[in-house]
Amino acid sequence: MAVLKISNRAFNGNIDCFQNLADISDFFSFDDVSVLDLGGLVELNPFNMLVLALSIRKWKRFWGKLSYILPNSDNTDGYMQYMGFYELCGFSNRGIIKGNRRVGKYICITKIDLIPQGSMDADYEMIDQESKKLADMFQFDKELGKYITYCFFEMIRNVYEHSESKSVYVCAQFWPSHNLVELAIADEGCGIWKAMQKQYANITEEQSMEFAMTPGISARTNHILLPKDDYYKNSGYGLYMTKELALAYGGSFIICSGKSAIRYSFKSEDKFQTDFSGTAISIRFKTDRDNNFSDVLTKIKSKAEKKSRKYEDAIHTASKSSGGSRK
Repeated sequence: MAVLKISNRAFNGNIDCFQNLADISDFFSFDDVSVLDLGGLVELNPFNMLVLALSIRKWKRFWGKLSYILPNSDNTDGYMQYMGFYELCGFSNRGIIKGNRRVGKYICITKIDLIPQGSMDADYEMIDQESKKLADMFQFDKELGKYITYCFFEMIRNVYEHSESKSVYVCAQFWPSHNLVELAIADEGCGIWKAMQKQYANITEEQSMEFAMTPGISARTNHILLPKDDYYKNSGYGLYMTKELALAYGGSFIICSGKSAIRYSFKSEDKFQTDFSGTAISIRFKTDRDNNFSDVLTKIKSKAEKKSRKYEDAIHTASKSSGGSRK
């Protein structure tokens, strides 16, 4: 019987999960009955909980023979149940007390189905409405509400446009004592490398991550599918803008896809080896910044458009939606 111990350190869970994802991928090459030992989990955040659950579920579906050892702490186990971790893994008997989307502090793991609405514009309208609903759950002031809506819209839109996935998962938490919020978004789609290969056939996986974070470069444009000057035209600015916003709000940004992950913060840009099918993103930001969202976004947009001019084949103007001109 093969046993895999999944663990992390306090205040470092989102980084430790990259090694756990790689270990999970290697672990499920065993042919005998497999056991996941969750006893070493110390810190659970929306991002690490979401990517771990999706990875476990993928391999549980493949092998169909997986048992588990629970965390050592009742508090950790209860939190994982409440947030819907076990339910997403496929351990339905541990999902009996999953909470609702608790207004003000949590958004439990939530699946959003990207159901066609009859037209591309209608699809984007649906994504916009879902993003507003999610942002409203935190009941922050108007400026933070705009920011959170923008983040959810750009990230869910990215899944819709590039991932080949018909659904996206979100999870979030607010820590009032730290004035800190983390938003997590993940899909089970084709991943950034495969998406970028549609536009850049000879691109490497590392290059694909760099291109994804470069303003004006997109894996797929929707321009021929939408009328001239349409509000929702894709411009390839969403990931870059959202990353820069997280830093402007005193936070950090993580993007993870395939074998690669990058964590951006004020201090550094750190790269990690991992193994995650699809794409996952963490956006952390401080809630005590006295920012006017429109002003901050305008400055970042100007910086992004200037940076895009270094690339001849890039789009040099951000779309109305990515540029912050909300409907």
